Amino acid sequence: MRDWKLKRVSWFVIVPVLLAAVLICVACYQRDNASLRGLKVEAGDLRVEISENQEETENLRDKMDNLGTTAQLETEARKQDFIKSGELLFEVVNEELLKNYTEEEWTILMEERKLGQF
Repeated sequence: MRDWKLKRVSWFVIVPVLLAAVLICVACYQRDNASLRGLKVEAGDLRVEISENQEETENLRDKMDNLGTTAQLETEARKQDFIKSGELLFEVVNEELLKNYTEEEWTILMEERKLGQF
């Protein structure tokens, strides 16, 4: 059987070893902390980019849903100032004035418009 004997270690050996271990731990902590701060900044930037991309994706999805539909074609035609044949285009400046006309008066106005009287 082996007999283990304890040996005394001098303070001149223990103190420098412990000091070196503490310095290594502090250096590693500082390096990891700086790396963590950089990663947090990068994560924040990526969140902003994701938010912008989600907004753009929603806009594109809305456009895609309306693409080729009658409503979309009509909207695009109206942007180019096209109107359907027989259709009248009015720009309402004062909406309150329109409330003074009766349905019969509107019909007369539309008939006169079709006949080119005004």
